[in-house]
This record gives sequence, C-alpha cells and structure tokens, in this order.
Amino acid sequence: ASSCFELASRAKPSPCTIPAEMAMTFWGCESHAENYGGTLVVTQSAQGWQQLAYRAGLNAVCEAYPRPGRNDLLLCLWADQHQGSAFYRVDVVDLSVPELEKGWKELVEARDNSIEACYAGVDDLPIVSHQIDHAELVDLDHDGKLDLVVPVRAQKGRATADYRAACTAAMEPTTTKADDPARLLPKPVVVKLTFRFAGQSFVPMGITSTVQRWLHQENDAFLAAVN
Repeated sequence: ASSCFELASRAKPSPCTIPAEMAMTFWGCESHAENYGGTLVVTQSAQGWQQLAYRAGLNAVCEAYPRPGRNDLLLCLWADQHQGSAFYRVDVVDLSVPELEKGWKELVEARDNSIEACYAGVDDLPIVSHQIDHAELVDLDHDGKLDLVVPVRAQKGRATADYRAACTAAMEPTTTKADDPARLLPKPVVVKLTFRFAGQSFVPMGITSTVQRWLHQENDAFLAAVN
C-alpha cells in the first residue's frame, strides 16, 4: 500500500488522505554506538495515531520522497563524530522493509579527520576535511522525476608547522573556531554528486561513482579530478 511520510518537525499540512503515516525522529535511549535515537512510524486512523514500527539508530534529518504507487522513501542527512573524526552521510531509507538494514542504503559518505589527525600525529594520516551540509532535489534529466544532488565541500592538505601549532591550540580548553586546524588546509572545492531517480531508488550519474570511491580512499586523485 502507498503511504505518505511527514516529519513531525515540519509544520506544513500533509498532502495525504487518511490513513496517513508520519515518521518521527528523536533522541532516545540508545547509546552513542547505537546512534543515540531512532525513528517511530505511526499511522492515523479514525481512532487516532497508532504505532507501526520503531527503527532504532535511524536518527537523522530526513525528507519524504514520494514514489508513485508505492510507499515513500526517506532521504536522510546524517552527521556524527567519534574520537575526533566527523562523518557526513546521505542515505535513502525504505521503512516498509521489516529489517532496517535491508531497507537502508548509503548513497555517499564524507569524512573530516582534521581533528583526529592532531591526536594521531599529523604526519601519520592524510588530512582531509570533507563535509556535507545539505542535499537538493532537482529534475536533472527532465523526465518529470526529482533527482538528487549532493554538494560535497572537500579539502585535503599536508602537515605543516602552522598546522601542528593549530592542533596544539585546538586541544586547549579555550579553543575557539579560529583555532580550527582545517582553516589551514588548501582552499576547499565543492563537487556536486548526482543521483538519478530510477523508479524505485537512486543511482549515481556521471563521475559520481568514481568520486564516491575517492572520498573513501582519501587520496590526492579526488581533489585533482575536481579542480
């Protein structure tokens, strides 16, 4: 059956007819290792709202994406930090699949290890500051279906004396944004990763698959390709 997910934090009226469904994401009892919170899916009937499912670990900023004749997808932007490394990810989630892992697909992940490098020793790690702060829905191929554009802000650099000094300052209790070592990396570039909606889910377009691999490998080819 088709459904229409609407985030509880969004104030706009739902375009769905009753029964409607709503996905509510919130902080819960899960630990940091379990991604803190989860998403509760409820359905509306004449008797009120009733729980359909709870997905522990799905704690992200999500937007409903309609699929004609099928349940909506959730497009989710997730960010977290563990021991100095920050991670940014765009996922697509099909909540109609009973097992969350089988309905959850990672589209792209970016990493920022500019602080982790300070702790590990700046000579031991490639220093990268890749970030994702939003995604866009655009009809790229003019087929009447919205496709996905993910701008990635990317930086990569080498250890310098100034970077080492900034690392020292960043670990002081009085750290401010001005002490962020990433400000000493080369000027960032922005590359737009594109995904076409292929009827059921999203598939990479153009060089997106190659750039996805480069983001994971953290190698010099990424910035060389997009410059």
